[in-house]
Amino acid sequence: MVTLLEVLLSFCICCTLVNPYSIGVVDRLIQLVDKAQGFNLLAPENNHDKDFTRGLFAVNEFDRGRDPPFLIEPPGFNYTIENRLGQWILYSHSSFDYEKDPRSYVIRVGFGYGEWKILKLLIQNIDDEPPALVCPDNITMVENLSYDVNNSSAICWLSDPDGFLNQTTFKLTGTYSDNFEMKLPVKYDEFAQTTEAIITKKAFESDGDVYLTIQAKDGAGHSTVPKAKIDVKIKIIKDTK
Repeated sequence: MVTLLEVLLSFCICCTLVNPYSIGVVDRLIQLVDKAQGFNLLAPENNHDKDFTRGLFAVNEFDRGRDPPFLIEPPGFNYTIENRLGQWILYSHSSFDYEKDPRSYVIRVGFGYGEWKILKLLIQNIDDEPPALVCPDNITMVENLSYDVNNSSAICWLSDPDGFLNQTTFKLTGTYSDNFEMKLPVKYDEFAQTTEAIITKKAFESDGDVYLTIQAKDGAGHSTVPKAKIDVKIKIIKDTK
């Protein structure tokens, strides 16, 4: 006859076998939030750090004979796993930028005996400052002449404390705005915080000045406030017969 004590001991042994590991953080900047279906791992972006290496989380060892497998989706960042004093620590070696997809990863940790724990790595934005766009009050362009980044003298300055200016999008509104566009230089440092922003123009016939309003938006959706307003004085070329 099986006693109640034997049943309880058997239950405890099964629990130990099914859950041989626990999960914890190793970096004070990273938060681990316990959810019903797993964990949320909140990690601030580190795209401005010189050294991208950081310990994301640790799996504490209860069964020294087993190594926990890791599966990461999407497989978008470099990582290594080290065993230190009975802990498996997952180190990432990639830059995480909130303004650049992907902003989240799913990490599956095998707990043995067919059980997996799911960690959702969520990149946190640490810079809420909008980009700044400084433009001249007025510029002069000739009608029926195309301007590109090489011949246009209509230069503004774009700056963003978070860098990655290639993620900036521009919106132009106003009279004939479809004939104008904002371009960044062909070559510039992607990690720079300031660069030129050049107004280009298609060839079209105009009957006078063009008033443009330009708004820049970074990859996180932050917009320039206030918007840049420009009076484009169009030099009319008289038709010759």
